[in-house]
Amino acid sequence: NTLDKLYGGQSQITYGIGGTNLIHKVGEPIGAVYDYEFAGIWHLEEATQAAAFGQRPGQVKVTDVNGDGKITADDRKVIGQVTPKWTGGITNTLNYKNFDFSFFVNISQGNIFKSNFHGWSWSDTPTRTFNGFKADYWTPERQSDGWHQPGNGGTYANAEYYKDVSFVKVGYITLGYKLPTGILDKLKISGLRLYATVQNPFVFTKYDGWDPENAGRDQFGAAFMSRTFMTGLNLSF
Repeated sequence: NTLDKLYGGQSQITYGIGGTNLIHKVGEPIGAVYDYEFAGIWHLEEATQAAAFGQRPGQVKVTDVNGDGKITADDRKVIGQVTPKWTGGITNTLNYKNFDFSFFVNISQGNIFKSNFHGWSWSDTPTRTFNGFKADYWTPERQSDGWHQPGNGGTYANAEYYKDVSFVKVGYITLGYKLPTGILDKLKISGLRLYATVQNPFVFTKYDGWDPENAGRDQFGAAFMSRTFMTGLNLSF
């Protein structure tokens, strides 16, 4: 989707949802993410350059979009969209003799979100009570662009938390078996099917939080899906 025009001839309107900075901008999709672009971590050999931006090694580096040698609100840009570029699904049921096998696959691709999981797990706020997540942190001995130095994220640490939340999820898999007619006649019933189902067995994604589909939600019990195993029977007389 593309936004063609805004009320009153405006060119853009900025707003936010769940900590994610968004923009309505002519020519961009609805739900375009408008923020600073993560450009790595300042390294020791870049100390002088970092200081010119009011930063220091170990902190998050963002892109100086207009090239004026400083980071201001004008350096924000469209870095992605919260709505998927495309979605899809596959559902199928296969039968072989007395067996049946069914599954559902859900696909969402091409969107990003500001991950609450990462925002809480890597927070530099000392009052936070969550344990830190194992990550490729920047240290003076092993300079990395993976994550900023603990306790030294800098002004633009939030730029790190925008994550690709594309995924392929297997929603469920079910295997069933119908008893043969001869056994049904002996039991004096017309039908008996036994089945086993697992819901949410697999998720394929680059997102390393709990659930890419709920990346923007908080961590208090609502940010991840559950995997459920069920067995049952369908009986008819």
